[in-house]
Amino acid sequence: MLILLILVLIFLILVLLIFLIGTLAALILLLLIFLLLVLLLILFILLRRLLLFQSIELLL
Repeated sequence: MLILLILVLIFLILVLLIFLIGTLAALILLLLIFLLLVLLLILFILLRRLLLFQSIELLL
């Protein structure tokens, strides 16, 4: 009976750990995707400014 209880406890702890690690991984993944989107947005803005400057230079 005691061995069964210990096994159940170990199983529950493992499930909790996997859940926590999974949640952490999901959060990190979301953070990475968010950072990637922010970087893409910054690059897009910089490219637009660069293109604007180039078009102004071409006009001059």
